[in-house]
Amino acid sequence: FPGDAPGFPVTISERGSYLVTSNLTVDGAPDALIDILSSAVAVDLDLNGFTLKGDFSTAASTKGIRSASPVRVADGDFELLRGAIDGTSVDVDRVHLFDITGVGISATTGEIDSVRSFLGYPSHRVIECTAECHINRVSGNAIDFPAVSIGSGSITESRLGNGGAPGFTSPVVEST
Repeated sequence: FPGDAPGFPVTISERGSYLVTSNLTVDGAPDALIDILSSAVAVDLDLNGFTLKGDFSTAASTKGIRSASPVRVADGDFELLRGAIDGTSVDVDRVHLFDITGVGISATTGEIDSVRSFLGYPSHRVIECTAECHINRVSGNAIDFPAVSIGSGSITESRLGNGGAPGFTSPVVEST
């Protein structure tokens, strides 16, 4: 990517659309595999079906994507990381979360669609959104209560197993 040095994190510093062309597997423990800087303004990141993956040593510290700019992330997997996506304004479509040890998707605002969660660690959420989020088609499992937490917005067509506890908390408009 323009302006990126070799190694992790992969740094995105310019606005635009980016296509991942291979799996990204961390070696060591950087803060993030992909770091989107505020100078990027707006980024569309297509994971192209590939995986951003850590290992058991990075699951405590490394995030998949950390973004200081609005970001759209689509079509990929996150595995063995501290969190999959962490940003202020996120749009997420067609991602899978495997053994994420922190909050899978953390945002201030967002549009989140088609997320499958397979979280095996206790005390961790699938989605945490502090302001307005609209969530559609989130499924799988989580350990923490609540599995999804939003400040305001809507949750539709979503089902999460959560050890028998309610999976959602928020002033939601609709939850099914």
